[in-house]
Amino acid sequence: MPLHDNNVLVWQERPSNILVIKRPGESIEKPFAHLINYIINVWNLNAYVEDSELTQEYLKNMKEIFSNQKFDPRIKKFSPKDKSIIDLIVSLGGDGTLIYVSSLFQTFCPPVISFNFGSLGFLCPFNFEDYDTYLNWSLKGGLPLVYRSRLSCTLEPQLDKSAYFEYLALNEVVVNRGSNYCLTNLDIYVNDNFLTSVQSDGLVVSTPTGSTAYAMSTGASLCHPGVEALTISSICPHTLTFRPLVLPNNAEIKICLNSESRGSAFCSIDGKNIGEFKEDCVLKIKGSEYPIPTVCRHDESKDWFEGLKNSLNWNLRPKQKPFDLNLNQKSPFLNKTSSVVDFKSGFFKISSVDHGYISQRSDDSDYQDN
Repeated sequence: MPLHDNNVLVWQERPSNILVIKRPGESIEKPFAHLINYIINVWNLNAYVEDSELTQEYLKNMKEIFSNQKFDPRIKKFSPKDKSIIDLIVSLGGDGTLIYVSSLFQTFCPPVISFNFGSLGFLCPFNFEDYDTYLNWSLKGGLPLVYRSRLSCTLEPQLDKSAYFEYLALNEVVVNRGSNYCLTNLDIYVNDNFLTSVQSDGLVVSTPTGSTAYAMSTGASLCHPGVEALTISSICPHTLTFRPLVLPNNAEIKICLNSESRGSAFCSIDGKNIGEFKEDCVLKIKGSEYPIPTVCRHDESKDWFEGLKNSLNWNLRPKQKPFDLNLNQKSPFLNKTSSVVDFKSGFFKISSVDHGYISQRSDDSDYQDN
């Protein structure tokens, strides 16, 4: 098991069990098979994979890991009971694959190294071309970690107790109006203190990791993953004054339908639909004690800043062109105007104008600056 020492991955003993998670798609099948082969035949470690992958022909076609009609014994089927023995998770996919890993490990989660095969890959700083180098670094230890905080979400129906629901969210919790024609009317409490009622299309409560996802679309602040905070933002609020809030991670948020709401709402967590948010429901949200430790390529700040610029094109614009003007050379155009700019002094020099006659005269000498 790893020992997290000052946000650096340090192994107390040699890791032995690696879980490999991949996104669906044929484009990742070959890299996935090569990675499994590298783990078991180069490092001599156990490679855990999901049951759905063990039935695929592309793995069976690789003789290094499948022979005599069976897989190498070091390739094992991953099941929920194996969570406690996993030392490292290798994610092949995009940001959604990391969210899927979070859904599998709803309490303690081992370190995750993410290789980018997604559309955006904001949370995946590693390219697969050099997977052997990065994996060697991870298995030897010493790489920096970023602890991505999660939200502990509890849906508590007052009438139907069977609808009780608990979940840890890596990105965000959303309460929205769904297909209802009218706005939601939601009451918000922070640490049991009434904050406000808001009429809008919904609310987004986000982690710093989720601040670059749905919350960003609502105008919430981008939060560095090292900040222990959460954000509250509204989806299309019917007011000009509702501004997104940044609260400490230990704040407990409670959301419920206002008694004057014209309809119910719907709740989703990390894009997963939880169900209808009815009048008797209370949604409680607070920071979780179980973060997701992800391996950094550089460090938590440089990886994040590079993601902002490369994945989100943050503050990207064409460079402003410099003035292409020789200040010591008189411009013929300026000589024929009634307002002359003195570039040397930096002030505008306004020449005298014979109003009403200057445009009627054809003598060029009348336009010269005296």
